[in-house]
Amino acid sequence: MELNKCFGCMEEIQGYPCPHCGFDPRSVKGIEYALPMGTILAGKYLVGRVLGQGGFGITYVGWDIALERKVAIKEYYPSGQVSRNPGSRGLTWYTSVQSQQAKQNGTQIFLKEARKMSKVDDIPNVVRVRDLFQENETAYIVMDFVEGETLKARLEKTGPLPWEQAKGIFLPAIQAMEQVHQAGLVHRDISPDNLMLTPDGKVKILDLGAAKDLSVNNGASSMQVAKGGFSPFEQYTQRGSSGPWTDVYAMAATVYYTLTGKLPPVATDRVVEDTISWEEPGLKALSAQALEALQKAMVISAKNRMQSMEELEKGLYSTAVEPAPTPAPQPVQETQTGTSTRAGGQTGPPADTGTRTSGSIGTKTKSGGKVREKALDCRGGGHCRRAVRGAGMGKRQQTRR
Repeated sequence: MELNKCFGCMEEIQGYPCPHCGFDPRSVKGIEYALPMGTILAGKYLVGRVLGQGGFGITYVGWDIALERKVAIKEYYPSGQVSRNPGSRGLTWYTSVQSQQAKQNGTQIFLKEARKMSKVDDIPNVVRVRDLFQENETAYIVMDFVEGETLKARLEKTGPLPWEQAKGIFLPAIQAMEQVHQAGLVHRDISPDNLMLTPDGKVKILDLGAAKDLSVNNGASSMQVAKGGFSPFEQYTQRGSSGPWTDVYAMAATVYYTLTGKLPPVATDRVVEDTISWEEPGLKALSAQALEALQKAMVISAKNRMQSMEELEKGLYSTAVEPAPTPAPQPVQETQTGTSTRAGGQTGPPADTGTRTSGSIGTKTKSGGKVREKALDCRGGGHCRRAVRGAGMGKRQQTRR
């Protein structure tokens, strides 16, 4: 089968370099242990260049030959447990007990947990899974291909982003992860590599290949996934239990990296000596509330950490609104006709209607820097007594009018 597709962008070409994207495999140094470009998987997927690599998998750009559309193909390739000879398709698994467990159990777990991703197909900001299959002594997941650039690629070009720009990226990502958690899944691999920024300004969460079904085994997993600087401590231990708090740490670490340009210390190192700095210039624009939320989200101990994306969203984005001040009462001025005129020209009813009333109309004056209240106590016949109360005055002073 001959397909005239560019291995970089999967557009039709007559030769390299590609006139669409400039890709030329003759001048690009690929990953030695990656699948050879041009490989056909499952009889229907053409494999192109490597898009990214994680601790347990390699992601390629691909082409769905039957449906004629670009896809992303993730290969289960647990680092340190397996190898591939250059130019070869098949994998060679190491003979250690751990490697054999990764081969026998890890492959099935990879596929089983990927099937759970169908739960989140209706979340717009999450990339959907299209196919699963086994081949070459390993397993593959086929996902929608999303045009754009990863947050990691953006930061490599721009450097750290100010919070005014970054907050527009993280709000939809955090809200999407709220829905993922509500569906009973935890991502376990949130990082700048897995946040895709599309040309139309949207944010897509990539690579749920490590997603864990929280309803199974209390969140524990036999497939360990950890990415230095972004993974919390529980992902480095066999007994660690993953949950929404796991993704909270990773999302907060990604925010930290985006604002500061510095990779957070590895969680296992923080247990020995926590050297993370909260005085970085990029954090200065955060409110005190937002900075505190970021710190709580990156607490080393899972049980003492912020537990949900809802909490993280509230901490980073909620702003305290000061209540509007109560307007001061307007002074009342008496006119000769007996009506009272308020500031602003409003005229009220007469103060004395000829009937016996008892009440007071208050104004405030300053005397010697202290506020004193004047009260006009009006009774029938137009006689009013002004009572003046002042701070520290024990008696009422009365004047007869």
